[in-house]
Amino acid sequence: MEEYLSRRREDGLSEDPWLRAHERLGARFVKVAPFAMTITGTLDQWHEWTGSALKPGPNAVEGGIAPVLASPEQNLGVYVEANVWLEHPLT
Repeated sequence: MEEYLSRRREDGLSEDPWLRAHERLGARFVKVAPFAMTITGTLDQWHEWTGSALKPGPNAVEGGIAPVLASPEQNLGVYVEANVWLEHPLT
């Protein structure tokens, strides 16, 4: 996430359009929330949710911005997305 946040356009604003909109409103970066969204489920649940059988290790899923990490030994799939905290001025 830190590498992604460091990507800047020639005008100095973020390459990310959503972050750029907040920067234009005066927001400042506070921190990365590395586990902002975490979804865990059995491998059967992940198959039901995605329509795909997960293989051991990282798996790309449609609509995901991070892989689902699958562990057949634990019968577990885990998806973790990071997010960004920004602070806006109140004036």
